[in-house]
Amino acid sequence: MSLIQKYKVEFIFKFKNDSKLSTKVQEKMSLIKEWMSSSTDTKNFKVKISKDIKLNANKWHRKRFITDVEKVKKKINSNLNMYSKLNYEKITEDFLKLKINSEEMINYLMSMVIYKYKNDYMNDTWNYLINKLIFCNVNKWKIGDKYLCERILNKVQDDFEKIINSNYQESLEEYYKNSIEDFYKIKKKNYGLMKLIAEFFNYNLISKDIITYILEKLTLDYNKNYELELGITLVNYLFKYINESEKSKFIDYFSLYLKNKNLNKKIKFMIYDFIESNENKKIAQVKEVKKSNYMTDDQVEAKIRSNINDYLEEENIKEFLDGISKIHLPNKSNKVVYYWILYILENGSNKEVAIKLLHSCIQKRIIKYNTLKYGLIEFISDYDDYKWDYNNLDIVLKELVLSLRKNKFLSYDNIKFIVNKGNANLSNLFLNKN
Repeated sequence: MSLIQKYKVEFIFKFKNDSKLSTKVQEKMSLIKEWMSSSTDTKNFKVKISKDIKLNANKWHRKRFITDVEKVKKKINSNLNMYSKLNYEKITEDFLKLKINSEEMINYLMSMVIYKYKNDYMNDTWNYLINKLIFCNVNKWKIGDKYLCERILNKVQDDFEKIINSNYQESLEEYYKNSIEDFYKIKKKNYGLMKLIAEFFNYNLISKDIITYILEKLTLDYNKNYELELGITLVNYLFKYINESEKSKFIDYFSLYLKNKNLNKKIKFMIYDFIESNENKKIAQVKEVKKSNYMTDDQVEAKIRSNINDYLEEENIKEFLDGISKIHLPNKSNKVVYYWILYILENGSNKEVAIKLLHSCIQKRIIKYNTLKYGLIEFISDYDDYKWDYNNLDIVLKELVLSLRKNKFLSYDNIKFIVNKGNANLSNLFLNKN
């Protein structure tokens, strides 16, 4: 049988006039009533808490009573948890709108952002947040006569000094034996620290002298391989912010380590990867520059047209060949031959001269044999696109191919290869031994 006795509301209210409150309780209730009515009239009301009221430690019970500092900290944590590659710009704006007006608030923001950056350093969007925090709200967040930028730099310096002033090598060796999870956590956050230092160098907030000092501390003792790892990591991040001469010096510097037979194997492979990856990047950059200088299809067509027309007026073969040789294309591009054929189709009256000039370019090796062959293949593969636009298409193609064969620029087997690769339906047009 249950020991709980249930009463209806009606039964309880029967005694409302029989119960009398003490004067002290009545005063307390009146005061609470007054506070509640006045505070809820304003938009952002605050409830004053009497010292006699003991709050439950559970956050749900304290929700209405958190301080301004706690509210800001909560918002900072919320923003950091939501920050991602999909919404980082919006969340950064939310950060910049925070009403931060105390040392406690600004220091919490600084420490939490750095913590997140170091532990999630592979996510490059953190650089965006760091940049905005440093260079926006500069004066707004100058608290206690100190800019946010100074606070972050001081924190980074403190974190770095913890590495060099501690037995970092021995500590990690110990963690590796006894707590592999902590071992990787420490390495990860310090890799993030190296990336952050490189970013500050990019912002001109850390000088080259300081970078030199940091690298001296990390790389001069090859026996301290965990510190040497950090030095190589830092230089890797610095590479995109330094000039070619400085890059070469770093590659030469780390190459010296490879001569040491006692060098840690992992460090040796890190240096090999560092040198190889940066040399490959350099080659790729050179190729990209060359590629960016290549002419477009429209430019190639215009160059061929203008050079042939200039020759028709001045008949200066040397200038003509020089002009064609300056058409800048990749080695395997066949566009010169392709647009030469189009010129002949569109300028029937200049057909003989244009074919003769093409022969001259082949003789002078300005147009290579492979370029000629694959240019013809590319054009006849587009044969159906042009057959309704040019009534003279078959005549021009046949005459051109025959002249190339007659001058021994193409053999019968070459022509057969071209037709089979480009358009087998044109066999009857080209493959006539007579």
